Amino acid sequence: MPSELLVETIAMLRQRIHIRSRYLGRNETPTRQLLVDPLLQALGWDFKDSGRVTLEKNAGEGWADYVLLSDDRPRIVVEAKRFGTSLTNEVVNQAVRYALWLGVRHVAITDGDEWRVFEIVDVAERSLKLTTEFKVTGLELSETAANANLMSRDAILNGSFSITSVDESM
Repeated sequence: MPSELLVETIAMLRQRIHIRSRYLGRNETPTRQLLVDPLLQALGWDFKDSGRVTLEKNAGEGWADYVLLSDDRPRIVVEAKRFGTSLTNEVVNQAVRYALWLGVRHVAITDGDEWRVFEIVDVAERSLKLTTEFKVTGLELSETAANANLMSRDAILNGSFSITSVDESM
């Protein structure tokens, strides 16, 4: 069940998107600072603890925006794009390349509003399973919070992260 903090954070992010969408779409920095960081923090990813979150991690061909860790092991690579950016297969492929370099099986891509989280189910084929997707500005606040909660630190630690959903191949 999503925490009260998560529900409140999503409500606040909805307001930010509504009021500041032009500013958020300028580049990736405001998107990360005003949308992505607060959501990840509400999901239990403590930015002050380098054993939980690493920013701008070298991932071979580039830099992973966020690497979320538990037990000092990378668990999820998060690739953030500026607000309003289409989350194309190219963005997914970029995140997957970073994840494979870092030995991670889960990737999330986001523009701060739309989130898609995938599990790499076959490394050789680079086939993916969509584990969750949601929009911060989605219709039902509780449903949005429940979907976001699937990538919380608690969900990773208790093993409830991966769910069966749509299969997708790159």
